[in-house]
Amino acid sequence: RRVLEAKEWSGVHQKAPVELTHVRQVFRRPDHLALATAIFEASVTLLKDRDLPLSPKGKACLIATRGAEEDATLTDMDQTAENSRDVFFDGMAERLRSVTRHVLPEHPTAAEVAAAHGTTGGYETVVLAIMPRIVCYRPQSGSVGEGLRDLVRLIRAQGKRVVLCVFGTPYVIPGFSGLTTCLTTYSSCPGAVRAGIRVLFGDIPARGKLPVTLSERYPYGFGL
Repeated sequence: RRVLEAKEWSGVHQKAPVELTHVRQVFRRPDHLALATAIFEASVTLLKDRDLPLSPKGKACLIATRGAEEDATLTDMDQTAENSRDVFFDGMAERLRSVTRHVLPEHPTAAEVAAAHGTTGGYETVVLAIMPRIVCYRPQSGSVGEGLRDLVRLIRAQGKRVVLCVFGTPYVIPGFSGLTTCLTTYSSCPGAVRAGIRVLFGDIPARGKLPVTLSERYPYGFGL
């Protein structure tokens, strides 16, 4: 009933159905996309910073997580959704001189952690992108495994820099220690990922503030 009342209030029942062939014209209007970009860029929150901006001529090992639901092709309204992990990899690779890419699950096994650690050789900077989402009816939704924290500890033990990018719920951040740089965008939408990349390279400042309290170190309203 609440949904129906909201539809009546918005007048949607008086509008004609959307033609699938015109979806892009309706939902990808330039003014709407510009507003979304502005919101994403204003919300990027920097919690720790010892390495930014990243050098556009540098090199880095890029490691990103894969959610269990990503095995299915995401389509909506006759449009194929962009894969946020690919947006991250491609956006970083366009700016850096040399990169290595590696993908591992959000809850990796010891063997998967070891494989990921093995890709960091020869790189002083490791950018770890995790995308913990809140997904209905999925066990361990919105969390990451201890293996990811072990991976950070292994990398830091070698004296390397670890830049953690949390493209999703920020509640996982307090579980990580030894980070040199950490930011969150609160979302894994492609626009949020692109905004995070722009902050990493100093194109825009990080203006976001935490809308929640994560820990004593990261209270409500915190943001560098």
